[in-house]
Amino acid sequence: MKMNTKKRRGTLDWDWLLGLYGLIPTICPDWDYLIELFIYICSLSPVGILEVRTVSEGGVLAIKGVKSQYYISMNRTGLLQGKKIYNENCNFKEIFLENYFNAYSSAKLTRNGKEMFIALSQKGRPLRGKKTRREHIASHFIPMKCREEERTAV
Repeated sequence: MKMNTKKRRGTLDWDWLLGLYGLIPTICPDWDYLIELFIYICSLSPVGILEVRTVSEGGVLAIKGVKSQYYISMNRTGLLQGKKIYNENCNFKEIFLENYFNAYSSAKLTRNGKEMFIALSQKGRPLRGKKTRREHIASHFIPMKCREEERTAV
């Protein structure tokens, strides 16, 4: 069943959250509640645990899936890929934003002098780096610490 969201997007009393089970309507406009609900939904699956490792000074990191053991990599066209073996395309710069979120851009690659960011669509699919900007909400992430028992349960 497909939900019609066009009627409710403009109203102030409905906020929509994309989770594992599709769009979840929430009546409460309190953003803290929405974030807690989103964290709870994402914590139901151990597949989404990512490990962030510092590679060099200056905020350069590598991001690795704990369960899959694959590194996130960006090719020259801006497409995100998983790589079993670490290489320099797996390096990303961590950028701290003023809204307390983080953004991750490729440390090696640029497109016409512009940075290419890791970003996810509303459906959770990766966007091409050449279509992303620092200002886009799709490229904003909140890093969270994971409990040790959640990591080892994977």
